[in-house]
Amino acid sequence: MKIGLARHYDVNVRRPGTGCLLTPRQFIEFVQAYDGATCIKPQSRLDTGQFSACLSSDLPRALHTAEHMHSGRITVTPELRELAIHPFTQRHVRLPLFLWLIFGRLAWLLSHKSQVESKRLLSQRVGRVVDAIVNSGNADILIVTHGITMYFLRKELRRRGFKGPGWRIASKGVVLLYERSEDGVR
Repeated sequence: MKIGLARHYDVNVRRPGTGCLLTPRQFIEFVQAYDGATCIKPQSRLDTGQFSACLSSDLPRALHTAEHMHSGRITVTPELRELAIHPFTQRHVRLPLFLWLIFGRLAWLLSHKSQVESKRLLSQRVGRVVDAIVNSGNADILIVTHGITMYFLRKELRRRGFKGPGWRIASKGVVLLYERSEDGVR
């Protein structure tokens, strides 16, 4: 069984300028714009013909990436969505975007009440996806999703005996192949 993991292409969204400070409300508006944005497709296409099926997150950036990478039918699921990030505070503070993102991820890592989905819930969501893939009978499937979701997918695949590359931050638009033989050993 082969599973290809791919992170969406670069996102086509206007980021606030370097000196721009955002309130919690403005940060929420940026996240909503980012989640609704499409991606910037490269000129060349990857050859992903080795995959008979494709699963994609339902966010536009992942779906457009999947449509560019895979010519066959694409199954879209919210189970592959990026982890939602929320402001760690609702107080009227102004911070640059990168700090909102860092503090939001730290709040998630520390299970802060401002973050809706916990690591345990994300892990369970990813586990359901892998269960469905393994039980589907598809021998080779491409999954197009988001960075942190890919990290949890890789962790779950390795737990189930899949072998594949390690990485710190997944490159955008690159397929990373994970394999497991039918008896569960590569």
